[in-house]
Amino acid sequence: MSHVEICSHLQLKCQNYDENYDSEPSNDSKPNRNLGPQSRWLTLIFRDGGCQWWTKIIVIDRLTQFRPLRRLRCDEFSQFAQSIDYRALPPLDGTVTKVSLTITKETHNSVKFRPGCKSQDNAYATIAHKMNYEITEDPKRVFYPVCSSSSLRRIDANQLQSTCEIL
Repeated sequence: MSHVEICSHLQLKCQNYDENYDSEPSNDSKPNRNLGPQSRWLTLIFRDGGCQWWTKIIVIDRLTQFRPLRRLRCDEFSQFAQSIDYRALPPLDGTVTKVSLTITKETHNSVKFRPGCKSQDNAYATIAHKMNYEITEDPKRVFYPVCSSSSLRRIDANQLQSTCEIL
């Protein structure tokens, strides 16, 4: 995945891309991959100065044009995600921000782009004016337990030793 420095204090780092075909009903149990993915998402880290947000960008809809190879779809979606103006989307503090983009006939929360970054040959950018965004907390985020220092015994790193190495 790529790492983009927007300017000296803004950075985007793409973490992973995935797509879903499961929402298409068909006569057999296999999804129709000729129609393209029903939804696709990209997890990225947005850094602004000393602040950092994990963000999940999701497009929920089929594109009329889509790239035949997954790698090309990933690159195109990544290029689109990196052109979004994340300062215009208020990321949520202390959690993973989920930005859901849906294609609709009427837009009221349209995606804004960084100046000079919107590519006309990108399938997502060409329909961005039809996309509405919704910002929520990602329900699939990972919860880490709070460490209570009173319940754990402290160990000095000098006391640790390797007894066998697992290969």
